[in-house]
Amino acid sequence: MRIRCGIGMLWLSVVMLAIMTGPTPAQSDDQQPQQDVDELIKQLADADADVREKAVWALGDTKSPKAVEALIKALEDSEWRVRMAAAMGLGKIGDRKAAAPLVKALGDSEPVVRTAAAQALGGIRDPETVEPLIKALSIEDARPSVVWALGEIKDARATEPLIKMLEDKDPALRQATAEALGKIKDAKAVEPLVKALRDKNEEVRKSAARALGELKDIKTVEPLIKLLGDKNAQVRGVTAIALAKLRDEKGLTAVKDVREKEEDASVQRAMDAALADGKALAALIDDLRGSKWQEAEFYLENLGELVLAALKAALEKEEDEQGKELLARIIARVSRE
Repeated sequence: MRIRCGIGMLWLSVVMLAIMTGPTPAQSDDQQPQQDVDELIKQLADADADVREKAVWALGDTKSPKAVEALIKALEDSEWRVRMAAAMGLGKIGDRKAAAPLVKALGDSEPVVRTAAAQALGGIRDPETVEPLIKALSIEDARPSVVWALGEIKDARATEPLIKMLEDKDPALRQATAEALGKIKDAKAVEPLVKALRDKNEEVRKSAARALGELKDIKTVEPLIKLLGDKNAQVRGVTAIALAKLRDEKGLTAVKDVREKEEDASVQRAMDAALADGKALAALIDDLRGSKWQEAEFYLENLGELVLAALKAALEKEEDEQGKELLARIIARVSRE
């Protein structure tokens, strides 16, 4: 799968890289001794920025409520790396006490801190932050993360401001916006998303189709049927899944007809699974254990509610570690939506 990145998404990538490479404690949340949390908080007063940064990352990973006030204070640190790590840590903990300080951090002088603050607000999901996040759509480098956060909060107040983002010149932002509108599920977004099905960028078309599958408006059957002929295999696959979620007879017939001509094996399985073929679904789940896991994860996540019960049943029986991890991740994402 190809991932297209604009300038705004570059900063998001920087933040995500920091998350992956930042120091993490060896113990999980429920294993972390309380005295370790206290010791980490003391380290935030250290003159060495590296020490403070490591302590902030570790505090976020403990997910301890006791760390919240200390991390809020760390949002004011003189070193941007510490402020970024503090924002991400607060997002992991998810305490709404951090919402107002994180809104303030949207105005930080460093782009990666602004981006991290928006990401954290999406994790906290406080409706009180919707209006400040809408205003933050004017911050170009933080825009992708702000769009994502608004989608996570799922408040209809964000619908119209987000619809405007579907016209942005950055395809990565248009894609993120379509995804967010699919999560919010406001009927006002139907027509703009139908228009986005004709976007020149395949990732945007794919996300618009997925979003329309979530909105479940019968008026979208015809435009989705047209998209079944898209030149991109994944667009065809996601569109078939969207039509299956609409449960319209004309749409299901169209998927069956296209399935007979489909040449891409992964798309065939996705289409069959969408049409309630148990063997095809089992084959996709099997693929999670091998080299085709990315395609399988992509389609299983898109199938979402159609296969959630089967995914949970599969997880209970799964013995392969990679399969377990991926099934758990897919189930968590689908349940979150």
